[in-house]
Amino acid sequence: MFNIQLWWVLLFALSMAFFESAMVVYLREIYYPGGFAFPLKIIEGHIVVTELLREAFSLLMIVSVAVLAGKTALQRFGYFLMIFAVWDIFYYVFLKLLLDWPASLLTQDVLFLIPLTWTGPVIAPVINSLMMLVLGWVLVSAVMVRRHAVVKPLAWVLLIGGSVLVMMAYMQEYMVHMTGQFSLWELFTTPKAPALMEKAAVFVPNNFPWWLYLLGIAMHLAAIVLTVRQNSGSHK
Repeated sequence: MFNIQLWWVLLFALSMAFFESAMVVYLREIYYPGGFAFPLKIIEGHIVVTELLREAFSLLMIVSVAVLAGKTALQRFGYFLMIFAVWDIFYYVFLKLLLDWPASLLTQDVLFLIPLTWTGPVIAPVINSLMMLVLGWVLVSAVMVRRHAVVKPLAWVLLIGGSVLVMMAYMQEYMVHMTGQFSLWELFTTPKAPALMEKAAVFVPNNFPWWLYLLGIAMHLAAIVLTVRQNSGSHK
């Protein structure tokens, strides 16, 4: 079931995806004129700070629209998931159209920088986004139909636990690389330190922990199945 409000929310997510992909086009033209590849280039400190703030405010934008669109806390959460998912999927769609990148779904990418650098093959965040889209739709549509949505405690445990495992999978390679020389405290408190940035500049991800990622995905899938059953027509 679609309504006009949902269409506007999805259009916002699509527009946001293009804005981010356009920004990446500009950054790659400056720092990777020959095409993006690991290891990462050393970027000026103020640019790093700007990028961190851009990521934080991107999340704030999504939260703001989700709060305005939703009628209940769970529907707002559902809108957040849907906006994030559409944003992330079409970010890669637009990069493919603009730069003919990524070469494949197994191409390695920098996914996020908060709280540490996330890396992984493109297919991994796409899978996450597809699952977020399904769960978000379940929560949004339940409120449209019955004015309420339900997520049981077990589903929350699975969602949160799976998210922790997935985030650990994305950050593991970078942490292993960096903690050979720096402590976690230094990684969090001195991200612009020259020695730290030089170490980060030789990082090349090549051993994504699929077992950890897939365990998190299995937990998410179980949570989605539970939530779909709980919010199906037979549970009015």
